[in-house]
Amino acid sequence: MAKKPGIGIPSPTDSVQAVVHNSKIKIRYGRPLKRGRTIFGGVVPHDSVWRTGANRPTLITLENNIKLGKTIIPKGQYSIYTVPRLNNWQLIFNTDLRKWPTDPDISKDLATIVIPVKKTGNTIEKFTIEIEETKKGGLLKFLWDDVIAYTEFEVLKD
Repeated sequence: MAKKPGIGIPSPTDSVQAVVHNSKIKIRYGRPLKRGRTIFGGVVPHDSVWRTGANRPTLITLENNIKLGKTIIPKGQYSIYTVPRLNNWQLIFNTDLRKWPTDPDISKDLATIVIPVKKTGNTIEKFTIEIEETKKGGLLKFLWDDVIAYTEFEVLKD
């Protein structure tokens, strides 16, 4: 009998790094693939905490404080989680960098920000996080399947 080949690493670890207004931001995360599955409302249930990637917690490292809406996130390293919903997501910054990512310690949540979501019009096979510089600051984007969740932020200098 021939053995069926495996799928390799199902959710490889990756990172994205950007310099936004002379401030470095880095995110390390697992990148699951769609593989024909229903993602939001399926693999990732609506209204439930998601580790925002796969495997270990997704970690963001900020060289400077950032401001999302009226919320200031101090420089440092955080785990980030999301709660995907149909019309928006909750983006959660948590100070616990080690807790198993499907069961975060919510007592260590630093901030929760509601961010918009929209359909992309095309399918993104591999979960992707992007950081872009804008005139006023930056844009943090989460893309997978036919969904993009995003938020603008401002870099605060000391």
